[in-house]
Amino acid sequence: MKAVILAAGPGTRMRPLTEDCPKGLLELNNESIIERQIRILKDCGLRERDISIVIGYCAEDFRREFENRDIRLIENEDWSKTDNLYSFKLSRDFAEGKDFLVINGDAIFSKGLIEKTIAIGSSGYPLDMETPDDESIKVEVQDGQMTRILDKDSENYDGVTTEVFRISDEDSEKIFDAAEKISEKDKTQWFDSAVDQILDKAQFSAIDVSDQFWREVDNPEELEEVREELKNL
Repeated sequence: MKAVILAAGPGTRMRPLTEDCPKGLLELNNESIIERQIRILKDCGLRERDISIVIGYCAEDFRREFENRDIRLIENEDWSKTDNLYSFKLSRDFAEGKDFLVINGDAIFSKGLIEKTIAIGSSGYPLDMETPDDESIKVEVQDGQMTRILDKDSENYDGVTTEVFRISDEDSEKIFDAAEKISEKDKTQWFDSAVDQILDKAQFSAIDVSDQFWREVDNPEELEEVREELKNL
């Protein structure tokens, strides 16, 4: 199992905190968002060499932070003109042919969420099937399988994404091919657009993680709220 953390974006909505610091390196409680992700991944059996981070905005901060670590840094030099699908496609040499997780660099989650996602043994999305979230991508589910990825403003849906995704080794070529094809025409697409394109060729399990802690932080107020929540976990 490998993991690709997508952390190239500027985190505009988190300003002023991200004016001189990448969003993923903002501190939670004694560790950054991405350090927390890495700690949990290691607790779930991954080694540092199994983890890559796609960087862009404030790339030097990441290099300083991880210069003595066995973590692969992949730079998206076009970070200001692209979105996370383009960043994802840059990890092809690192992840293709393997089972791997894709994790957004601002995702905050419990160890249990990762354990459930790894255990499923196929491609899939860990979904919150109970908590409405206006900011998250919505998903349609039938018989335990994802059937359609919906817009954020969709009212009829079965679950919301948790900013973590699992790709199986047998689906890895399909997802990277889709990412390449989409990015040739539009470099500003999200990772989910590639998944949506291959849903008719690959089975994506809907992994119910409604009982697990997860958050996506989009602004300074939400970051402070999560800091307080984590103190009680």
